[in-house]
Amino acid sequence: MRWAAVSIVSGYIVVLGILVPMVTVMIAAASRFEPLFVVYGTAFLAGWLKLRSMRREGISEAKLMYEDTPAEILDLGTSDVSSRTPSSVPT
Repeated sequence: MRWAAVSIVSGYIVVLGILVPMVTVMIAAASRFEPLFVVYGTAFLAGWLKLRSMRREGISEAKLMYEDTPAEILDLGTSDVSSRTPSSVPT
């Protein structure tokens, strides 16, 4: 189990240390050269659409686990709070 955590953290370090700077350099270069901006913009849009469709497909597979248990609902002590304030009391 410990190795799984190490691999997850290592993946985040790689993404933050290598991929993010690479993408920022790509965006900076594309902002100065219009044809490159169109190419990178198309690639980023295609990647975003692919990731979005994968996420939406995964949502349909996940079952929603919900149980309505009114006995376990907390009161929070608000049952005896009045909506009347001293300024709203009729004279």
